[in-house]
Amino acid sequence: MKDLTGLETFLEYNPDNGLFKWINNKGKQNKDWFAGTQKKNALHIQHKKSKYLAHRIAFYLMTGSCPALIDHINQNPFDNRFVNLRPASRSLNALNSSKRKGVDFHKHTGKWRARIRYRNLRTELGQYATEQEAVEVYLKAKEELINNILKETA
Repeated sequence: MKDLTGLETFLEYNPDNGLFKWINNKGKQNKDWFAGTQKKNALHIQHKKSKYLAHRIAFYLMTGSCPALIDHINQNPFDNRFVNLRPASRSLNALNSSKRKGVDFHKHTGKWRARIRYRNLRTELGQYATEQEAVEVYLKAKEELINNILKETA
């Protein structure tokens, strides 16, 4: 993990919109607010030949520390507003990675099955006539699980 110490002397961060601005710009970089450079599924910021993930910089600039994993609550990796960032365990981060996880079609019964996995334990949530019903049950269970995890770690 890259050391972020000192970046606060080079970058300003706006927690309301998730954008950054260079401090004491000597004309080499953009003087306006910017989000970073889009690479695959994250925003990067380059400083002195090192590339940093923008959400890690944002979290560090707001808290003075940076956990091993940071979760984008709304699952949008380009939304680096501070209200959208939270420290996360690997399990929480994986749980929040997709809205379609946990729902599949069960051929033998002809129904949609909902199930959820956390810490390698799978819980069957039931079988439903429609995919939408199964998705709704899964999303509700996922939200409850995430809230319980957050309560445990608070």
